[in-house]
Amino acid sequence: MEEAEALCTKMGIMVKGEFKCFGPATHIKDKFGTGYELEFKIRTLTEAETLQNIQDAKNKGLPFPLTITNLKEYLKSSNMGDLAAELDVDGLGSQFIELEQRGYQIMPEEFFRWIFTESKGNKLIDHLEGKFNECQIVEHYNNSWKIKTSRDDYSIGYLFGMMEDIKEEYDINEYQVA
Repeated sequence: MEEAEALCTKMGIMVKGEFKCFGPATHIKDKFGTGYELEFKIRTLTEAETLQNIQDAKNKGLPFPLTITNLKEYLKSSNMGDLAAELDVDGLGSQFIELEQRGYQIMPEEFFRWIFTESKGNKLIDHLEGKFNECQIVEHYNNSWKIKTSRDDYSIGYLFGMMEDIKEEYDINEYQVA
């Protein structure tokens, strides 16, 4: 569909050799679409914010150099048990496991940027799951997510408005809705 939209102003759909629909992509999506795709990026922490987070963690007693064990304990004591569970070989924090296994030091700057990005992204996903009957993560890497939602009774204009209203709360750097 994306390629057709990029190349054509109108398109037709055939099913089993029978012509079903003809018109602009927006008409076809409105009539036959089942949901929306939302792509968003969470901003990254500034250097000053990162350094402040590191200092706050030191003040809370996080020992340095960082290890997976003390990072998990820190996250649990900071009410981020969901992120502590992601510090696993199959979790979103697997890169930190790999660093430790290879004998490299876990850099606090990278770890606190990861915490910020994942916690903001997870909160936004929770928000979307509260709005839509269906919400599925299609893709996630670094600070980027691609989410597929059900249409429900929301217009695409409503979705744009909602994203504008919440982008500061969830530190959304940029987003697209289709």
